[in-house]
Amino acid sequence: MEKTYLYNALALFILVDNVEQVTLKMISKDEPSVTFKRQKLEKIMPHTFKDYKSPQRFGKKILSRV
Repeated sequence: MEKTYLYNALALFILVDNVEQVTLKMISKDEPSVTFKRQKLEKIMPHTFKDYKSPQRFGKKILSRV
């Protein structure tokens, strides 16, 4: 479940330039909501989010990191 949250947040940050924070919440009451901040995730990625805009890099690099 954690990888799904992270993957979705990364996809939003990469595809939408002006998103600074993403909060994901499952419909189930048992699953907590999770908030990701662009600045924090950018620090752990080896490239900037703009570098991941190409489909080839997104698929190969993002999926291998998650």
